[in-house]
Amino acid sequence: MEMGTDWMRVTREERLSDLSLPLQIAPENPSVVLGGLGETGTTSLNEALRILGFNSVHCPQTPVAGADSYTDSPVFLPGFFGFSEKFIFLTRYKEEWLRSCERHFSKPPANEFFRQLRLYVFGDVYFDRMKWSHSYITWEVQSQNLYGDRLLKMDIREGWKPLCEFLNKPIPSVPFPHLNHDIQSLFSLADSDS
Repeated sequence: MEMGTDWMRVTREERLSDLSLPLQIAPENPSVVLGGLGETGTTSLNEALRILGFNSVHCPQTPVAGADSYTDSPVFLPGFFGFSEKFIFLTRYKEEWLRSCERHFSKPPANEFFRQLRLYVFGDVYFDRMKWSHSYITWEVQSQNLYGDRLLKMDIREGWKPLCEFLNKPIPSVPFPHLNHDIQSLFSLADSDS
């Protein structure tokens, strides 16, 4: 398939059919929760879920025995997306997110799985502002349509309150984790504004 200007009219099923790896991986049991596109705070979310008692796996290439939650872009693959009880779509100011993606996704993918994952989720192996921007909006809308009231749209800077309310968990006595440099600087900015 050609990835030119017609990319936005190509369905994700058509993109999946053009990939050579079997990306239709599925966990044995539906996950309790899945969450977010890369560069939105998924590393922090993964740690927060672990603190709340979930056996959460960050950026899985295959389902993991005993895992009940997964975070990062692989959660949008068939077999994951749509098969969880609840879904967290992490939001971030789009310009901020695009700048972070440009830094991260301008580098070559770690392996063939991640190369093909980028093609499926974003429509290209390397950062392309138009494609990434369109993908962010598309996945947000598809998440809303698929999950409805089982969806939490959350900015990671909101911390424990919305996450714990959504998952019916008490707020822990430990600070919300900040595990990524970009996200740490965002929390610092938010703290200085208050």
